[in-house]
Amino acid sequence: MNKVCVKHLAQKFMWEIVCGDAESLDRPITLPDTNRPGLELAGYFPDSQTKRLVILGEKEMGYIEEEMDAVRPYLLRRTVMIRDVDYEFEDYTLAPGARIKFRFEGTISMQRNINTQIPDKDQATEWD
Repeated sequence: MNKVCVKHLAQKFMWEIVCGDAESLDRPITLPDTNRPGLELAGYFPDSQTKRLVILGEKEMGYIEEEMDAVRPYLLRRTVMIRDVDYEFEDYTLAPGARIKFRFEGTISMQRNINTQIPDKDQATEWD
């Protein structure tokens, strides 16, 4: 019987490995099931199966990318990352009479600070 390891699936589906090392990637997958760690991310670990492959989906990544401010606990910081950006634009407002060309390649990280005490979501974003 063929053995399927974590690295085989990661290569086939082009997954991003977010933890582990070379040894953990060589582990065989022994259970044909996955684990989405919703409760574990919240700090609750009842009977966690270490034999399963852990999948972080959009909801889990959204939870990880949100955090409350340590100084102002009512302030939610939401971070969004956009990878593999290749963007060109021309600005004619920066210098009167001039058109300046810009190009950006790489990853963009944007953070919104949301005041959870303000019920109107349109007004809750705090801009620095």
